[in-house]
Amino acid sequence: MRRLGGSSDLPVSARVLAATNRRPELAVKDKLLREDLFYRLNVFDICLPPLRNRKQDIPAIAEALIARLNKKHGCRVTGITHEVLQRLIANPWPGASAAQSAGMCCHSRP
Repeated sequence: MRRLGGSSDLPVSARVLAATNRRPELAVKDKLLREDLFYRLNVFDICLPPLRNRKQDIPAIAEALIARLNKKHGCRVTGITHEVLQRLIANPWPGASAAQSAGMCCHSRP
């Protein structure tokens, strides 16, 4: 790495995690992503389908989210009702707000 305006290189150890909502190969083809950048980043590819295509994961995601939010906020949320779980599963999940929506649907006990 070289500082802006610098004249010498500095050693850097970094890992980059990049995400896109498009297929990178098609983005390169359509000139939306530089080919050299794609090949530098494309060392290890993880394809994660959208939540709307893997609704069977919603109960596990909700449980993990509840545990994480309990720890973060010092709460004792015990779970979600069957009705809320069915609503989460029925949701079309058009965007990336699954975690937030699941968090809002939780209930707690004293």
